[in-house]
Amino acid sequence: PLLCVPFEKKDFVGLDTDSRHYKKRCQGRMRKHVGDLCLQAGMLQDSLVHYHMAVELLRSVNDFLWLGAALEGLCSASVIYHYPGGTGGKIGSRRAQGGSLSAEAGNR
Repeated sequence: PLLCVPFEKKDFVGLDTDSRHYKKRCQGRMRKHVGDLCLQAGMLQDSLVHYHMAVELLRSVNDFLWLGAALEGLCSASVIYHYPGGTGGKIGSRRAQGGSLSAEAGNR
């Protein structure tokens, strides 16, 4: 089944569901969706694989809305992969140790 956003439903009436183009679009959208689920479940390597496959498939069929969403997921997974401790600087590390922003502002 083709995953679609609400405004796309009318565009797919009478569409040939046996075409190679349609099947690639379905596979790409499903891969993106599975990548999202893997990312939410903390399965980082799997999400990266699914997002990469989704990007390849969606780019080949010019499905730009879903391609953008797959690239967004790929970026999110990449940031988590490259910065496993988070991206915060000194403020972020102090906050993680129990400090607060108001206490830090008072120290300045």
